[in-house]
Amino acid sequence: LMAVKALRELGCTVTERPAPDVLGAKAAAIVRTILTASLAEWLGALGIADEEVSPLSAAIAAEGRRMPAATLFAASRDLAAQAHHFASYMDGIDVLISPVLAGSPPKRGAFDMTARHPAAHFAQMEAVAPNAALANVTGVPALALPVGHDTAGVPLGVQLTARLGQDRLLLDLGAQMMPLLPAITFPFAIAGHP
Repeated sequence: LMAVKALRELGCTVTERPAPDVLGAKAAAIVRTILTASLAEWLGALGIADEEVSPLSAAIAAEGRRMPAATLFAASRDLAAQAHHFASYMDGIDVLISPVLAGSPPKRGAFDMTARHPAAHFAQMEAVAPNAALANVTGVPALALPVGHDTAGVPLGVQLTARLGQDRLLLDLGAQMMPLLPAITFPFAIAGHP
């Protein structure tokens, strides 16, 4: 709500439309294919044995090693289709605003790295950050902005997504929005910043 208020203060017209959940689910499946194959390849290229990584990473890499090349090739084709479908979804709007996460950030340890179930892990990732894979899969620019805190004081954010090539639009819009949003404070320095 804070981000919508800021956009309206800037003179933007804000309208609601259904979330791109079908596109987001397809994007998550594509990301799973690519990340799975990528992890298998990287571990092999670096000579890292499964025993040297978490059980979950080992299970994901094993899935990647079993993946037929045709599956990976189909994912590359699906990337192009997703970009087209997302461009159609964006018809009539300049920027999509959505939550970064479905709720408050998960607590440390919420993702069990000792588990051996890749499907459950990727499903949990999608549940925590629905539609987050859309920008990665389609190649469109996306910008996350802090917009306040939850009831426990944990920072929350929104994601702005635009059409391909509209990176400058997002950066300019984000710069205009930030002074209108609540300041985010942290209890300690992060990466050397106060």
